Amino acid sequence: SGPRNILVVDSIVEGGPSTFSAFDTHPEGINIVFDNCYAYGGTGADANGIQVRARNVTVRGFRAHRCGGRGISVSSSALNATIEGGEVSYCGADSTSGVAVSAAGAIVNGLHSHHNTGPGISVGASGVVISDCYIHENSTYGIHDQGSGTIVVRNLIAKIGGVQTASILSPSAASLIALNVFAGYGVDA
Repeated sequence: SGPRNILVVDSIVEGGPSTFSAFDTHPEGINIVFDNCYAYGGTGADANGIQVRARNVTVRGFRAHRCGGRGISVSSSALNATIEGGEVSYCGADSTSGVAVSAAGAIVNGLHSHHNTGPGISVGASGVVISDCYIHENSTYGIHDQGSGTIVVRNLIAKIGGVQTASILSPSAASLIALNVFAGYGVDA
């Protein structure tokens, strides 16, 4: 059995050269909350701000800045993962997304994702809900649905800027995209 019922609050981690994720949960964990934490720096593709692999994890008010990997990485084992608020900026190397969500049914709400080297958010699972987010000036797309199946995107503000060329790339036919503002461009379906 792994870590259970843990609260990590008001914590800061600065990554170094060739580091792994600043914050991490292991798949055996359950019921973990990160509240108002901050990850800065780190080099290499494994230097994520936070890597979520446990079940029932909530990441609230998390900030990731200039991480070598993703700002937030949610793996397929992270059932019932929730991201509430926070900011991910200037993260990634080699077109890595600011936030990667691979857990079915994950929720991303109120996130500000900008100036990352790849999409603001990439989705690789079905049933993901993205709402009330502000995504702009990422190096490729606002949201990249990587053939995951059905996703819900609502109340999103996605602004063109820098080299962000599409608000949502490759949404499936079963996805729901509603009540969004796409300033300066549209959906690339």
